[in-house]
Amino acid sequence: MPACKNIDEKYLRDLSWGIVVRIPQIDIEKNFHYRKYGSIKNTRNEAIKFRDEIYKKHFGRSISKRTFHTKKRKSKKNTKLPELEPGLSYGYSRGKLLYVVLTYSEDPEKPAQKIRFNIKKLGLESAIDQAKTELSKRRG
Repeated sequence: MPACKNIDEKYLRDLSWGIVVRIPQIDIEKNFHYRKYGSIKNTRNEAIKFRDEIYKKHFGRSISKRTFHTKKRKSKKNTKLPELEPGLSYGYSRGKLLYVVLTYSEDPEKPAQKIRFNIKKLGLESAIDQAKTELSKRRG
């Protein structure tokens, strides 16, 4: 899957009546009507502003040209996993939960780096705690 060529178009869709902002990874979809904002330019600016705020809030970083997402993983049946803060995620392989993954970027021009914390070796709670402490070190 190629990276997005134009960062202004990422997660935006132009329609005849307005612009739709859709970020499938976090199940967000919002419509911006041209009539409400007065012009196409104002509508686009509001949609981009909304998209950037939501993305920063959920993922903890700004939108990058190189970043692309696949479909959101569906949660496994009969498993209740703790919610993770932005920058942390669960790593699966062949349907099995293996890692807590810390994703961070020191330089927005370079690709994000990932650190994996093995759940089998550390245990789920310990892996989450270590990932959170490492995340606070990287942000601080």
